[in-house]
Amino acid sequence: MAMRRIRNSEQGLNYLKEQLSEGMALARLALREVDFEKGEMYVWMPLSTDQDAIKDFQFSRRLSGDEDPEFCRFAWSFIQDPNCAVILQDTITWNTEGERYEALAARYDDELYWYIAGADLSEVDVLNITGMAILPYPWVGVFYTDAPKDRKRELTENDLQDMVKSLVGIAVTAFDNCSYVLWWKAGCPLPIRDVKD
Repeated sequence: MAMRRIRNSEQGLNYLKEQLSEGMALARLALREVDFEKGEMYVWMPLSTDQDAIKDFQFSRRLSGDEDPEFCRFAWSFIQDPNCAVILQDTITWNTEGERYEALAARYDDELYWYIAGADLSEVDVLNITGMAILPYPWVGVFYTDAPKDRKRELTENDLQDMVKSLVGIAVTAFDNCSYVLWWKAGCPLPIRDVKD
């Protein structure tokens, strides 16, 4: 299993944009505001997978099924910097009261988001949050810097704008829902540098 640079970056970028277009306010804002030409495309997949044989990144291809932990290690490494956070959209609005990760929930109008932030979260916590069954299609995670020390429970349009202004990466699920396509901004160091291809 490896984080691999996508050889056909146009194909990967088209897939990412399609997923963002079906997302919620933060995803659609990122789609409008981010210059995706200034970045690299990555995917988590086995080294044995022939990238040239991939026709699209839709949920039509079964990989090894253990891509999740590698992606979560990447996200966990990113949030070790206290200025960095990942926020996930939740496409089902529900009552988070009593939920194990309740303190990580935030709302924007009628939309629900989940913070992955804080060095107190373990890799297992990150895996649990990213894999919650309550995060159905499309799964979108935004990696951003300049994260405020105090997480807001109620987000404003300005908060979303601030996230997009300091956005360094954006991920969507791919293939078998256990892998991820990631766009990463040019000039921003990856939290994990062991990239293949």
